[in-house]
Order: sequence, then C-alpha cells, then structure tokens
Amino acid sequence: MMKKITLLLILLTASLGYAQSSPINFESDVTTGVNWIDAGVDVAIEDDATPTAPANGKVGRLLTKAGGQPWQEAHLTMTTSAIDLTTATGGAKTVSVDVYSTTGNDFLLKVIDGISGAGASEVPAAHNGTGWETLEFNFNNATVGGVPNGEYKTFAFFPLYDISGGLPGGFIGMENNSPVTTTFIDNVTFVEGTSLPIESCDDGIKNQDEDDIDCGGVCSACTEPAVPPTTAPNAPPARLAADVISIYGDAYGTPIGVANVPWDDSDFTVENIASNDVLKIDFGNFLGMSLGASVDASAMTHFHMDFWISDAFVAGQVFNPKWSNHAGGGVETDAFELTVAIGPTDVQTWVSIDVPLTNFANVKGSGVTARAELLEFLLTVSGTLDVGYLDNIYLHKNTSLSAEENDIARFKTYPNPTQDSWTVETKNESISSIRVFDILGKNVLSVTPNKSKATVDGSSLKSGLYFAQIKTANGISSLKLVKK
Repeated sequence: MMKKITLLLILLTASLGYAQSSPINFESDVTTGVNWIDAGVDVAIEDDATPTAPANGKVGRLLTKAGGQPWQEAHLTMTTSAIDLTTATGGAKTVSVDVYSTTGNDFLLKVIDGISGAGASEVPAAHNGTGWETLEFNFNNATVGGVPNGEYKTFAFFPLYDISGGLPGGFIGMENNSPVTTTFIDNVTFVEGTSLPIESCDDGIKNQDEDDIDCGGVCSACTEPAVPPTTAPNAPPARLAADVISIYGDAYGTPIGVANVPWDDSDFTVENIASNDVLKIDFGNFLGMSLGASVDASAMTHFHMDFWISDAFVAGQVFNPKWSNHAGGGVETDAFELTVAIGPTDVQTWVSIDVPLTNFANVKGSGVTARAELLEFLLTVSGTLDVGYLDNIYLHKNTSLSAEENDIARFKTYPNPTQDSWTVETKNESISSIRVFDILGKNVLSVTPNKSKATVDGSSLKSGLYFAQIKTANGISSLKLVKK
C-alpha cells in the first residue's frame, strides 16, 4: 500500500478566495481549497505560539529532519484556484509570505505542477532570523527555470536554503545530515488564476488521500487488486564480467547491492518469486536507494533494468530511473534520469529496459552526465503506482559473447583440469544429460542428472583433452574438459 504523505488538509472558506487581498492564512484545520503536504519536511497547522504573532492565530509549521536531505521541502497545493504567474496579470509575478525563523537560514520558493505545460521556476529570499518577516519572492528574478509565464497548482517551500551560494548546492547541511529547524509560515499572498476542478471521488484524478484514482481513503474501497509476478524475468544474456557492473541481481556474480534510505517516501523488501529474489517496492512518490559502494561507470555505455508494475494501467503512469553522482563522496554533484512512459501492455508483466546511457537526460543543470562516482539509484513514479518489482539492475558495455564464450559463461565447471572428477553447474537450467567425448569423437562417459548441478567422474579416463555436450531445455552446449 502506498505510503501516505498528506498529513493535513486545510479548508479555506469560499469567501476568502485566493486574490492578493485574501491570502492563505491557515485559519481552518479542515476544508477544501489547499493541501499542506509533507514532501520531506514534517508539516502541521498549529496555534501561533511565537513571541510576536502575525495577523492570524494559526500558522503552518515546517520541521526539518536530521536524517533528511538539505533540499527537503513542504508543498502547498491548490485545489480550487491556480497560482497565476502569467503576463496577463500586468507583469505581477511576486508572491509574499510571512515567515518566522530565528536561525537566519533563508527560504527558497518554487512553483511546480504547471498547467498546460508551464515549467517549474524557483526564486530565493533572504531571512534575517529576527522572527516574523515578510518575504517577497519576485519570479521576474527566478534563479532556476527562467521567468515563468503560466499557471501552477503547487508552491514548494525549502526552509534550509542559503542565499549566499556559499554552501554546496545552495542548501544548509550535508546529505542525510541536515539540521533540525522549526519554521512557520502565514499569509501566503499571490494572484489568483484559473478555477480548478473541485477534488472528488469521481474526478478521474488521484487526489485527496485516495489509494488509487477515485477509490480508497475518503472514497469507496478500491476493488481491482494489485497483481504480483509469479514468474522471474528473462535471464540476462551472457556477458564478460569485465563488461558489466551489476547493481542488483545475481546474473553477473556478486552485485554492488542497494539499501533503503531515510529521505524518500518509499521502501523496498526482498521477495522470492519463482526461486528468484526480486525487490518489491511499496511506492510513495519516489524510491531512493544507496549503493553498496561508489560505482565508476565511466566505461559503461548501456543501462538495464527489469520491472513489474502490479497496478492496473492508467494513462499518465511513469516509471523513471535516475542515477545520482557524488564527486568526492559528498553531496550530489550530477544526476541524470530516463523518462519511461508506461503503455497499456507494460503493467502486470515483466518489462525489460536496455538503453544507451546517452538516452538519459541531465537533471542537475550542469549539462554533464558524469558517472565516475555513482552513489544512489532512484525511481520516480506517478501517483497511480503503488506496488512494483525490480530485478537485474546493471550497467554494461553492450558487448556479446561468441557461442563458445556463451557456453562457458552459462556453465560453471570445476576443477578444470582435474585428477578425477568435474562438477558442472548452471544457475537457471536443469541439466538433462552430459556426454563426454575424447578427441577422436568416441563417447567415453554419459550422465543424466536432471538437475542444475552434476558430477562427472573421470577417474577412469586417461590424461588429455575431452569435450562435454551438455543438454538442457534450451539446447545443447559444448565445453572443454582437461584430465590431468
């Protein structure tokens, strides 16, 4: 079940609206109009207990987490009227917010969820740490995303910003080691835009606290169950070990490994499907994984991942993998993401992605896709995806083996040379028979193990070179055997 990140719904009466003369002021705990959402920062609506109260008695609280990212944020999402930052407002692109802080850290405000393709934009404002201050965010001076000319549904508040630019990434604190701070906001004032559809249980959108589109939460229970896989994905092709960096999956030896992190809203567990371990993911908005070690993928050319979406298909679903590079082992210095649009036949079945790394788009703003120090792997999904499965995550050089190399890679033979017997083993196949021939083509030994591991007793054979024909359901393969 998808983790819920919506902590509180703020109800604003219809008489207030969202014009500049009627700001969002948190005076009602429950109503329609706005969602106050934890997107990394713990949020709440509280009676104002600061020494100098603003105009209203209730305020929005933002509590940062010590184990979170420096860029942890809170969202104020409109549900009845959009945020208007178009030129139709006479060039007025300023948003004012009353902010209470005693630490002196600055504030970054970002507009997201653009309507009709409007791109995200952000602008900072300095706070002096004197308590309540009215901050003006002029989006004509946007620092990232350019000057906006559109309407938006959501404000994203970042309370750990450093406007001086002297800190890595512009944020206070290091990754997963941010300071705990308490900030309050009130009187969010902006130009009201287009009326938005009222959220309901039949609007065709996953909103409110719904588990899926128009069902669960405040709506009737969802009736269509998630469908887990009952089979393993197809076995990856044989490749030379030097041409692959395995992150998860045992097709290419011991993988780097992944671990859950505290700064996302999703978790994964290991589940065995058809005698094969896969990662089961309970999704929120995105999944973060820390790699077991820093990975230098500079020489790799391609990315591979197998995934299974358990939810029913809904138009607009995405399943986007992202790599995070951390030069010097510090904060994220570069990141690149692949957009994967889901079609009707891509759910409730195993899907393989195998693409050039050049298909990934840089999302850090540097224009570079450095991958010499990869430390994190992430997945971003749409709100209609609750449960997914992953396997065979690896980077590779897109090389293939010859028929002989492929046979050697498929079967593990040891010891070879041997003084008495050989052990022949394969991971994903049952060996129905092994026939051993001498260099003259005479069949000197035969075994029918019907399992994935077999012993071939060559103690009676003379020293020399032999050839083994190994039969499985996938055909016949050949290996060279040496008797000392």
